[in-house]
This record gives sequence, structure tokens and C-alpha cells, in this order.
Amino acid sequence: MAAASGACVNGIGNGNDTRCQLCAAAETVIGLTKSLAAHNTCSKTRVTAICPGPVDSPCLHQRGPQ
Repeated sequence: MAAASGACVNGIGNGNDTRCQLCAAAETVIGLTKSLAAHNTCSKTRVTAICPGPVDSPCLHQRGPQ
């Protein structure tokens, strides 16, 4: 039986989260991604995490320190 292949992309953030929420979510996504990658080594499934950081913008400066 031929091994299946594919891709999985995990991501976070919608622009309204606090830094604490983003850090917690990013660590969760990274852990999930590592687990999925380890679990799918035989099936040739590529697993990627996208965890963007803050963008230097006027909106970011209006929010102030968190």
C-alpha cells in the first residue's frame, strides 16, 4: 500500500488578541505542529506553523504596553 502525503498549516491571531493570549496560542500551535510532524513521519505529510508577531503600526502604538 502506497503511503499518503499532504500538508497541514496551523496558524493563530486575528489582530485583537493581547500579547499574553498570542504567546499562549503560539506555544500551543508550535507544540501541536511538532506533535503532528512527529506522528506523520511515515506518511510524508508536511506540517507547518504560522505564528506572526506584532507589526510595527500606528494601531500597535495606540494600544500601549501590555
